[in-house]
Amino acid sequence: MQRTSVSRLYFLVVLLVALVSVTPSLPARDSQPPIHITVDLREAPRRIFHARLEIPAAPGPLTLLYPKWIPGEHGPTGPIDDVACIKFSAARKPLA
Repeated sequence: MQRTSVSRLYFLVVLLVALVSVTPSLPARDSQPPIHITVDLREAPRRIFHARLEIPAAPGPLTLLYPKWIPGEHGPTGPIDDVACIKFSAARKPLA
C-alpha cells in the first residue's frame, strides 16, 4: 500500500474517531441510536474513498472538530486538503 493511501486511511479513521468523540451534543445514551458509518471503496485504486456518517444529534448547536494531530504526521498538519464535498443534512434535508 502506498504512503498516500495509508495516510488517507489514517485520516478516515481519525476523522471517524473525532466525530464519534463529540458526544456532549448527543441525546442521552439510553435513547441514542448508534452511529452508522458506511465506507465505499470502489474507487480505492484511484485513491478516492467515500464515507457516509449518520450521527444522531439533539436539536441545537453541534460542534464537529477536525483533529490537527494525526498518527504519522510530524506536526499539526493533518491532510484536510484531501477532503472534498462535505455535505450536512438533518431530517434528510440539506443544511446551509
